[in-house]
Amino acid sequence: MFIAALFLCAFVSIAVLSFPIIINHVIRRIIDQKQADIEAKIAELSATWLEPAGEGKSSRLAEVFDLAGKTVGSAAARSIMQNLKSDEGHVAMVANGLADEIQGKQNPLLGLLAGRKRGKGAAVMKLAEMLGPMIQNMGQGGGSGNGHETGVSVKGRLNR
Repeated sequence: MFIAALFLCAFVSIAVLSFPIIINHVIRRIIDQKQADIEAKIAELSATWLEPAGEGKSSRLAEVFDLAGKTVGSAAARSIMQNLKSDEGHVAMVANGLADEIQGKQNPLLGLLAGRKRGKGAAVMKLAEMLGPMIQNMGQGGGSGNGHETGVSVKGRLNR
């Protein structure tokens, strides 16, 4: 009986001491198997995406990057062209406004009839400059007859 107890103690101590080694071995096998699966999937994906699809063709990843580059380049080109066209439009508006203003100063009546906002403003100013002294002279000359002076002074720009 003593020998059986001794064998039982030896077996239990060997089992207790070898249990961590066995668990470590099992965990290591599971990790190695998972690592092999991951490496196989990576190799499959790399073959799918990085290797050319056929002779004279590029890889799928290269095609994706090509489409992305074309899309981004096209959007950038549209944006640049839109900015250039809007700048041209602003320059044309300024040029037309200056032309209307010049026309309004040269011929006030034509500026009033055909001009835009700036041309009409310039035409009104020119008419006020021309008619102001005339009306003032009429008031000083006694043309009103009722004893009141009819003086008009034009100072600065008219409010728009």
